[in-house]
Amino acid sequence: YTKAWLDTIGQGQLLPWHNKPYDDILNNNNTTIRVDTRVLLSLQYNIIKGLQVQASYQLEKGNSEGRNIQSIDTYATRDIINRFTQPNYITGIPSRAIPLGDIIDRNNQSLASNNSRLQFNYQTKWGADHRLDVLGGTEIRQIITKRSSYRRYGYTQDNETDIDVNPITLFPTLPS
Repeated sequence: YTKAWLDTIGQGQLLPWHNKPYDDILNNNNTTIRVDTRVLLSLQYNIIKGLQVQASYQLEKGNSEGRNIQSIDTYATRDIINRFTQPNYITGIPSRAIPLGDIIDRNNQSLASNNSRLQFNYQTKWGADHRLDVLGGTEIRQIITKRSSYRRYGYTQDNETDIDVNPITLFPTLPS
């Protein structure tokens, strides 16, 4: 958008609509915490000479929590608030579909994995030049992942509150 348009469209009722990427970097607040645990159990037994059985089980559990707070000082937040703001040129009080404040995105993910394996190994030699190796087995695996994410508007970090938006009504957007 041109500076002249940005400076006049809202007649002072919009947030600053200028993009300053360096300021966005300074106002970045994006964190992810990940915990991953893996346990492996394995047994091996010689049944007879040359024949062994191996059994193994692996359990993996993981959790990830992500939080991205987009400050009202970032261009992306000001842009979406401004786009859904309807200036009122009579009263001077704008109508905002997106409330003033930060935007928070939260992402949660969990993983549970179970792996089981049963394997038979057979090995025999005869003569000086002959050897037979036979391998047979089975493996079963189960992986369950769960993910959730949401976005909230009008977020305040001090008391961790946010403001509901109307998800049903269609709002006009700027520029229109």
